[in-house]
Amino acid sequence: MKPWSKTKARKRIVTPDQCWAFGVVRRILLDCHPWQRDAVIDPAKRISMLVGRGGAKTTTERARAMIKLLLLPNQYIGYAATSADQARELNWDPIKRVCDAYGISTSGIDPDVSFLDTKMVMRCHRTNSTYRLRGVEDKRDAEKFRGFPQAEFQVDECGSFPPDLLEYLVDECVAPRLGEALSLPVGLLEQLANEDIDLDDIVFDPERGGGVVILGSTPPKRTGGMFYDVTRPGSASHRPYSKRNDPEYAGWLGYSSHDWNLREVVELPDAKRKYPALVALREAQLQEFIRKGWDEDHPTRKREYDGIWSEDNTTNVFRYSAERNQWDPFGGRKLEGLESLKIAIAALIIGFLYLFITCTVDVVHLLHALIP
Repeated sequence: MKPWSKTKARKRIVTPDQCWAFGVVRRILLDCHPWQRDAVIDPAKRISMLVGRGGAKTTTERARAMIKLLLLPNQYIGYAATSADQARELNWDPIKRVCDAYGISTSGIDPDVSFLDTKMVMRCHRTNSTYRLRGVEDKRDAEKFRGFPQAEFQVDECGSFPPDLLEYLVDECVAPRLGEALSLPVGLLEQLANEDIDLDDIVFDPERGGGVVILGSTPPKRTGGMFYDVTRPGSASHRPYSKRNDPEYAGWLGYSSHDWNLREVVELPDAKRKYPALVALREAQLQEFIRKGWDEDHPTRKREYDGIWSEDNTTNVFRYSAERNQWDPFGGRKLEGLESLKIAIAALIIGFLYLFITCTVDVVHLLHALIP
């Protein structure tokens, strides 16, 4: 194509509103930390994120929604939390601050976007696309996402959803109509994230490629269910994004999985300058570990902070102890008959007395701490 012809073609494809959106989207992408950016530009149709507290998981979903809202015409992006209050606190109020930060006008005669606060509906006037936030507490709430195509459907803190409700919401209410939605061309966001590429050289044409489902959460105590299957190590239901180019995953149609935690983010070079709020949060987390006496193997720390699946059985059973679990009443001797029975009974009595005394001492210490 000759230069003048290429310019004419570009004028047919890229509108002034899209050029404006390109600039905003580039800023959003450049503000992401590396793990966020990977999750934002991932073109897969099914995406999962397993992220420790403070890793900016919801911010990642928000960035994805903003990008599609600003670029794709006449589309619907859905967001579900476990309740309307949670949706408002996690995403609705913060998204207004995002608009201010990126110079997206929300008032005046001709604003870029507008908000219907009572229903948590954000509409982009440049594209006529909508971002709708809801709480989903039961199947009746899930039904509100049924019956129309969505360019993207996001479930936040989906580890807190009852597994059967999450599966019903995604597989029965949302998935059947996803194929009708528009999608971003593969590679577009990589170009926009590359500062060496001039925005004027980027050609944009939305595709009828179908919508996306994205599930994000910190791992809950409970294992099992859809979210567990698309994030747990070794599951055949997902492929790590880092392995997307491996030959064994050619033509992959399952979930593309992402996982990271705040510790990894703050260990990045120049993190204090780039992500000061995240660095401060991590310092507070480390102080909490000291306060609680949690080492790296504590199940709550592994789940909530490191974003690692870890079952917690400490509320129901004792932790493993060599003194208890490897009890040998015979002291290594091989005894049989009545003699062994007498020794075992004597050792058992001593063991119960030891346990009783230990528990009594613990109670006395607790009472001493509680009563000045």
